Amino acid sequence: MEQEDFINQILNSATGIVKTVPCENLFLKIERRINRKKLVPIRSIWIVAASVTILLLLNIYLLQSGSKSNLDNSEFFKTIDNSNQIY
Repeated sequence: MEQEDFINQILNSATGIVKTVPCENLFLKIERRINRKKLVPIRSIWIVAASVTILLLLNIYLLQSGSKSNLDNSEFFKTIDNSNQIY
């Protein structure tokens, strides 16, 4: 019996709730903020595009020059003692 009263009390707890009415201008303010476009300046777009292009070209150059220097490194590693003794 106590459990049923407790359940009914919880189920009926929302009967007295009154729906709130928002301010009339609130919906218009929200719509204006959504519709407001944040444009990125064209200069910033060009700077980013140029930076990415330079970075890609630099990476390609370094990858191509790195394969040539591996031959020089292999000769260097041949001269190193394989015992890993520091002294």
